[in-house]
Amino acid sequence: MKKTKAMPAARKVLAAAIAAIMSLTILLPAQMAFAADTQPYAVDGRTLTAAQAGDSSDWIEIARYNDNSLIVRKNFVNWNTNASCYGNPSYQYLPFGTTTAYNNSNVRKYINAWFNGTAAGAADKLASSARLRDYAVKNNALSAIGTCCNPNVSLSDGLSKPTDTLVNTGDDVAFALSYSETADFCSLLYFMRNLYIANQPSPAIATANYAKLNLAPGYMYGMWLRSPGDCANTAGSMCNSYSSVVPGRVFQFKISGSSSEYGMIHPALWVKSNIFITTATITVIHKDLDTNTVLSQEVLTVPAGAYGPYNSYPFAGYNYVGLDAGSAPASGTIGAGQAITITFGYSKAVQKATVIVIHRDMDTGATLWEDDLTVDAGAYSYNPYPFSGYMYIGLAPGSDPASGTIAGGETKTVIFTYTKFW
Repeated sequence: MKKTKAMPAARKVLAAAIAAIMSLTILLPAQMAFAADTQPYAVDGRTLTAAQAGDSSDWIEIARYNDNSLIVRKNFVNWNTNASCYGNPSYQYLPFGTTTAYNNSNVRKYINAWFNGTAAGAADKLASSARLRDYAVKNNALSAIGTCCNPNVSLSDGLSKPTDTLVNTGDDVAFALSYSETADFCSLLYFMRNLYIANQPSPAIATANYAKLNLAPGYMYGMWLRSPGDCANTAGSMCNSYSSVVPGRVFQFKISGSSSEYGMIHPALWVKSNIFITTATITVIHKDLDTNTVLSQEVLTVPAGAYGPYNSYPFAGYNYVGLDAGSAPASGTIGAGQAITITFGYSKAVQKATVIVIHRDMDTGATLWEDDLTVDAGAYSYNPYPFSGYMYIGLAPGSDPASGTIAGGETKTVIFTYTKFW
């Protein structure tokens, strides 16, 4: 029997290591993909401007679930109460908390203070009239904390979901993103423990969304996440830069807010997706009320809010009557996504014509009398006049008939002739 040469011990160890790495890599999905009705799914999202949000920062849509959108604040929240520190990241990073529990963290505390408008001093506060409040919905983020860096579960165990309940104030309406949400929806890389290649590339959609965020510039600035880290005294984070590693890596910072890791607050919200609809449609119709013929029509896309006034137009041959029954007002307010129709009504104007009636001395050509008359189009009829010392002869050659019909805009000249008695 032929003998099989034994594999050297070093090669056995290497082969086992490669097999372990391959098995972990197989377990790790390249991109989390969910049906719309089962889990939130990544979208190359829209930007909600600060004006549209009613906030001092733009917001980025990163995921959807049914008719809801997960949005994250583009810029960090200024939590420092000192006005001289506003906008300066050196004074706006903060320790996560005294433990890794998001429920008891500074991050949750200051996010709630921002959303409820109760932050002190110069700190950012969401206005009570902010449009975000009209579209925000309850969510389960506080119970979907998630984990960091576990190849088996960390891409899915921290995905929050919205409810159907609108809520404009209260704790935990706004929240910090989890490791899952950041890795799946808005990052460049995410760190996975015990993989041969620890820094895994994020999905293309997450990469596109990361480019829309504005993390504080500078070495090791980043945003806090709500998921605890997988090392003692750490919490999830996404950093702006990390040594030679490119920005946008989802990993973890020390909860103490050390001198080399600077976590900031970027709140997230679940909102109704129609928050991105900020325009309305107004159709303006000018109509012949007698025949329902449309004389003119415009379909206008306008900003939601106050509109008008819109005015009637002059149309040749028509008189303006007023707004048609059922028409929307010519001015008022219109909601986002709403469509209204303003209908101006008209009736045909009575057409006018001109009749010139001349009474003429046939012998001398002198005009005894003349009437220049503006008349309604249609039938007309005129008679000669009695003039003292004159006898009526008849219509002059070339005269229009003394009776008949006349069209709108037409002119007729009726010439009666007379001669003197001898």
